[in-house]
Amino acid sequence: MRDPFPRELCDLGNCYFVDDIIQIENNEVFIDAGAYVGDTINELKSLAGQRNVRLKRVVSFEPEEINFSMLEQTHGNDPDVVLHKKGLSDKDAEVKFSGSGAGAKITDSGADGATISVVRLDSLPECQDATWIKMDIEGAELPALKGAEGIIRRNRPKLTICIYHSDEDMLQIAEYIHELVPGYRLYVRHHSLVPLFETVIYAVP
Repeated sequence: MRDPFPRELCDLGNCYFVDDIIQIENNEVFIDAGAYVGDTINELKSLAGQRNVRLKRVVSFEPEEINFSMLEQTHGNDPDVVLHKKGLSDKDAEVKFSGSGAGAKITDSGADGATISVVRLDSLPECQDATWIKMDIEGAELPALKGAEGIIRRNRPKLTICIYHSDEDMLQIAEYIHELVPGYRLYVRHHSLVPLFETVIYAVP
C-alpha cells in the first residue's frame, strides 16, 4: 500500500488551469479530449468570463454513452462548442471500449463487445487552428498525441496532458512532446493526495 502524497507537495486546485504555469488567452481554440460531462468546459467558460477573455471554439471528445448524453444536455445548444461522440488515437478506426462513467477506456480485450470510433485530431478541420489541447483519456494520451502531430508541430498549442495512467506515460509522453517541439517548456504537477491520480504535464510554447 502506498503512503498518501504529502499535502505540501501537491496542488489541489484545478489540474488543467494552473495560473503560474499556463494562461488562458483571447481566441482560444480549446480541444477537450475526455470531456466527461462537461466539467472542464464549465471551468474554462467560467475563467474566460472572470478574465474577460473570448473563446473562439471548444471542440470536445467523449465516446462514453451516458457521459456524452449529459454533455449534450449541458452544451449541445452552445454554438461555440463542437461535440464529438468519439475517442482520439493515431488512426481513424473502430476500437474496443470497456467500462462506464469516468473510468471508461479503450481496451485490447473489449469483453463486453462495445466499440467506439476514434479519430486523429489532424484529420478534423475544426481542430486545425487549435491553441490548447487538454487530454485525460485513460491511457490513450500518447496515441492521441501522435494523431495530433501535425497540429502540434505547426501551431505549438499549449498542452495539458494527464500522465498518471501508467508508469510508461510518465516518461514517454514527455519524451514525445519534446521530440515534436524541443522549444516547449515542460512542467509536471501532481493534484491529488492519492499517488495514482491527477498527475499532469504542461507544455508551454
